[in-house]
Amino acid sequence: MPLSAGRRIASTTLAVLCLAAVLVGAQTPVQRPRDPAAAQAQPPAGKGLIAGTLVALDSGRPVRQGRVTLSGGDTRVTRFAVTDDSGRFSFDDLPSGAFSLSASKSGFLDVTYGQKRPGSGRPGTTITLAAGQRLERVALPITRGGVITGTVYDEVGDVVYGTSVQAMRYVMRNGVRSLQVMRTATTDDRGIYRLPVLPPGEYAVVATPRDQGLMQVEAMKMRAELAAVEAARSAAVAEQVATELRMLRSRAEMDAPLPTSGYASTFHPASLLASGSTPVTIDGLEERAGVDIRLPLVQLGTISGVVTADGPLPPGVMVTLYDTAETAVSFGTRTARVGPNGQFSFAGLPPGTYNLLARASAPVVHTVSHESETPMARYEIAGGQYFVAAKDTGSGEMLWATATVPLAGGTSPATLNLQRGMTVSGSVVFNGPSTAAIDVSKLRLTVAPADEVAFKAEGMIGRDVAVTADGQFTVRGVVPGRYRVVPSSGVPPGFLIESAMFGGRDVLDFPLDVKPGEDVAGGVVTFATQQTELSGTLTDPVGKPAPGYTLILFAADGRFWTPGSRRIQSARPASDGRYAFRSLPAGDYRLIAVEDVEPGQWFDPAFLKELLGASLSVSLAPGEKRTQDIRASR
Repeated sequence: MPLSAGRRIASTTLAVLCLAAVLVGAQTPVQRPRDPAAAQAQPPAGKGLIAGTLVALDSGRPVRQGRVTLSGGDTRVTRFAVTDDSGRFSFDDLPSGAFSLSASKSGFLDVTYGQKRPGSGRPGTTITLAAGQRLERVALPITRGGVITGTVYDEVGDVVYGTSVQAMRYVMRNGVRSLQVMRTATTDDRGIYRLPVLPPGEYAVVATPRDQGLMQVEAMKMRAELAAVEAARSAAVAEQVATELRMLRSRAEMDAPLPTSGYASTFHPASLLASGSTPVTIDGLEERAGVDIRLPLVQLGTISGVVTADGPLPPGVMVTLYDTAETAVSFGTRTARVGPNGQFSFAGLPPGTYNLLARASAPVVHTVSHESETPMARYEIAGGQYFVAAKDTGSGEMLWATATVPLAGGTSPATLNLQRGMTVSGSVVFNGPSTAAIDVSKLRLTVAPADEVAFKAEGMIGRDVAVTADGQFTVRGVVPGRYRVVPSSGVPPGFLIESAMFGGRDVLDFPLDVKPGEDVAGGVVTFATQQTELSGTLTDPVGKPAPGYTLILFAADGRFWTPGSRRIQSARPASDGRYAFRSLPAGDYRLIAVEDVEPGQWFDPAFLKELLGASLSVSLAPGEKRTQDIRASR
């Protein structure tokens, strides 16, 4: 369950944890010498020092042979050090500026200086070093993490050997709660697995049984089919392809007939879906035993289909299978190349709902008087003959087709009819001085998927295009979905994208919805030199710098509380309390300091709603550079 706002905002309980990472003297002003003559002397630039000790959080003992990394400073240096037998590390001859300090060692969780809970993966605190300043007593704690262990059984209670088990942590990704693989283990002859070195958090534990050779057959099939395409271009590999095809047929015969039942990926204790699992919480160095998993026997099925086109089927059609359920984190995706008649098949699938995406390149057609080149397909247009040569494969527009197929054992059919992708077009505008000297043709734009979930589950892909010399762009072959139009390269120095307007909506804030059969035209992508900035100092209730907080700046208008919104930013203050937000669109914002927030949680609308009442109102005009100091409350 999410924490209450009262625990998130300036939690005194969590503040105590920051004592585990103490920078002695980091926030104490350098004492001025009493001798006026000595006061004239300034410390030499580039002679600063950061040194300290890497210690085990549980025992307080020094950790030897740990790798410590220091990066940052005014000249952007990166240094590495290995701790000695006393756990000591040292970086000398440093410039002034803000530095990040982190450490790692096998068997321990990675740690960043200033984390509320070392090894949690949450933001740390930068160390601000003045010119010539020497910080020699930095204590950097490192922890071994938690452990999850248990036994995997089959449907009759026998232990299962050689099963892969994953600890998948619930994390926030741009405001979307999702699963991320943290550790993987394999059951031994007793069916026991052990997942060590786990950071604090909530986990779903999933067991993935061996596939009984089915996936190996599919992999061999894919390699053989890919080689067959190459063989059409080069006869030199024809014998190699024939050999691999023979191997494929032999292996397929050994594994035939395909099993009609088997074991699917199963979450603790016995669910095919993550939503039906029992979460396991790790908080510190604890070991959670008895996290057992029972594999149910399920009906395996096959999705068998055909890809069609309005005309001859182009070469190189690929079909990708996506699992729409939460099991996709362990199932992944499967890909097949269609046969000569457009047929494809995916076998050995557990029950679920699957998305199919077929993709191909529309062939470039040549008018020829004879078949001088080896044709892949023949077209008859207006009484003439047109042939497509192998060397032209992939040089045309994107063709696509999708289908959603439920499966509960047996065989489910699917038909995918290829059609051309949509077109997104418009122009580019530059606002600012000296725009006449800009070479617009160096700029490239991308129609990029706006939703990471849709990108993985539905196969949306980005399409990239160069802008013409007169500032026009046309992106072809866009598959239906939600997109943002953003620059990929070639943006002139000093310019930033300001807006991307399509149909009166800025798709930088509200994604462009590309629908089947509907091209999108008239877009205007604007770049400007004005860069809005908000900076200041964060202090605690007694006026001292408060680097242990995370500052969150978010749009006052809840319509902008969307995953990955450019109007939501976070910043971690330096050890002197200084912070900055840059490249913000003009508008009304709310600003607040919170403690120990999970990365990406600031994109969660429910979380922002909790923060709204305690936040500070801030308005930014176009190009304004505003200073706003803020005091954290407890």
